[in-house]
Amino acid sequence: KFGNWELPGVRILWKGLLKALIQDIVKNTNHKLLIMLDEFPHFINNIIKSDDAGPAVAMEFLSTLREIRQEWESSNQIRFILAGSIGLHLVLDQLRKEEGYTDKPTNDMMNIPLGGMTEAETTLMCERYLEDEGIPRESPDAFSAHLYTKTEGLPLYIQYICEQIQNRKPAMATVGDIDLGLDKLMNDTEIEWFRDA
Repeated sequence: KFGNWELPGVRILWKGLLKALIQDIVKNTNHKLLIMLDEFPHFINNIIKSDDAGPAVAMEFLSTLREIRQEWESSNQIRFILAGSIGLHLVLDQLRKEEGYTDKPTNDMMNIPLGGMTEAETTLMCERYLEDEGIPRESPDAFSAHLYTKTEGLPLYIQYICEQIQNRKPAMATVGDIDLGLDKLMNDTEIEWFRDA
């Protein structure tokens, strides 16, 4: 909806519109197009949790993207990269478990897991989160080494732990705060992995 003007049936016709858009791009360009959908698992999870869409739309969207890739990637004019800080396999497992989803929407794609950040990058991220908030770290080198070891340099885990420390506003962040954050991350059923995405 734009002001008082509403596009008719976009929610109903999204599948045909998406396929027509890709077809138009492929047929009317001489350039190769790379479509990168970052935080794709978050996007799919938001569709699942949406009151306006839900799991059925998420499953249909995943299957439609696979159909589009199978139809048009062979032209060598279009390629898709689906990326995210949470593995798509976790969202697919959820759909299989809770919704009986049986399609394999990415079995035509190469899976390239990316590792975490280096220890220096982990330290820098942690410094930005904590020191910028005025929260010093007790034994900064030991703190950073422990954070790196426990999170394997994965930004999502580092972010979560540092945000937990920020929320508690301690006078000094300790190695124990890292363990506490990880324990909450792994055991608290109230954690919203996909909020704000």
